[in-house]
Amino acid sequence: MTRPLAGTPLTWRHLLGWHAATQRQDTAAAVLSQARMAHASVAANSDSYTEWMSAHRVP
Repeated sequence: MTRPLAGTPLTWRHLLGWHAATQRQDTAAAVLSQARMAHASVAANSDSYTEWMSAHRVP
């Protein structure tokens, strides 16, 4: 169960790092894309979260 908080009290910062000499250049983009898709999938299944995003005009 999700419980809404007043306003926008929480923020997250995700950092992605890798060693350029050992990873292909497109690795970071692929990992970022997969993380965004996973988040969108989970968020879409939360009625309270999608309602909050809609009310706060989050794309």
